[in-house]
Amino acid sequence: MRRALVRCDGTPEGGLGHLVRALAVAERAREVGWSVTFAGTVTSGFGRDLVRRAGVEVVPAAGDLGELAARYAADLVHVDDYLVGTEARRQVAGAGAVLCSMEDGTFGRRPADVVVDSAMGAEEPGSPSLARPDDGSGRVLRGIAYAPLRAEVLAARERRATTADPAGGTDVGVLVVMGGSDATGASATIASVCRRAARIAGVTVVAPAARWAAVREAAGEGVELVEPGPGFLDRAAAADLVVSTASTTTWELACIGVPTVLLAAVPNQQHVYDAVVARGAARGLGTLSEVRADPRTAADRLGRAAADLLAGRSWAATGLALVDGLGARRVVEAWDGAVDDRAARG
Repeated sequence: MRRALVRCDGTPEGGLGHLVRALAVAERAREVGWSVTFAGTVTSGFGRDLVRRAGVEVVPAAGDLGELAARYAADLVHVDDYLVGTEARRQVAGAGAVLCSMEDGTFGRRPADVVVDSAMGAEEPGSPSLARPDDGSGRVLRGIAYAPLRAEVLAARERRATTADPAGGTDVGVLVVMGGSDATGASATIASVCRRAARIAGVTVVAPAARWAAVREAAGEGVELVEPGPGFLDRAAAADLVVSTASTTTWELACIGVPTVLLAAVPNQQHVYDAVVARGAARGLGTLSEVRADPRTAADRLGRAAADLLAGRSWAATGLALVDGLGARRVVEAWDGAVDDRAARG
């Protein structure tokens, strides 16, 4: 049995996107016979729930990556953490293992035996990924085909296929999700925008309970509030419209086939936002600072999106065609290839 060590955190401060996609890769690896251990800190309640349901062991990330790889007899170390440095490959190689590194444009960039930049358009001319300097890395996997998504997302995609878009109705219901931890406090801002937008009938906000008071203050008592949890994908599959940060959730929503409006809440989401909106796979509200400075324009954009859905002009099919949900399978195939290459070199 091959052994993988996954270096990843899941905290309210750092968000849960890294953890979600790392768990997707781990899920696929275990399906094909790998043993997987996580090294990191998971303090978010939703993150702990994800780990518990995945059934993976989480150990402290004590020592450098080489020490961790040796301690857990890893054949491969998979890193999904921007703060791990460029010395990671050397450390891992010293323990006889290979390194797989997730990066997002220039964020988290480091030499590795397998590099994955799963952003939409990362393989196209002009992308930050194609401008990546030659640092001796092995396989470099670019583009949305390598976005790791959990099996639950593919199941939600199948359920969504039987759900009709709200063409011909009078109003649209909106599901708001600003990340598992809502580290920027964007839920309150977007809930307020939704309440002032035309053609919006009901608003459900998925956010940690610590954010609920701010949401109620900004948008009133008529907003439904729910904690992040396993029911999110069910809600997304049944939603008329979702407003989301341009994070890992973007690829889940595109794969499911639900009409989505995106917000770039933090700088490292901007390249995802730009790529997805440019391809027509989602509509855009702009950056969080822009929305806070001019909520009326954001509400107008959201109202127009709702009106298009009611007129039968959904854009969801574009995302559905672009994101097939098989990225985790492709990443694990690259894991096997890198380990095989190391064995061949002796």
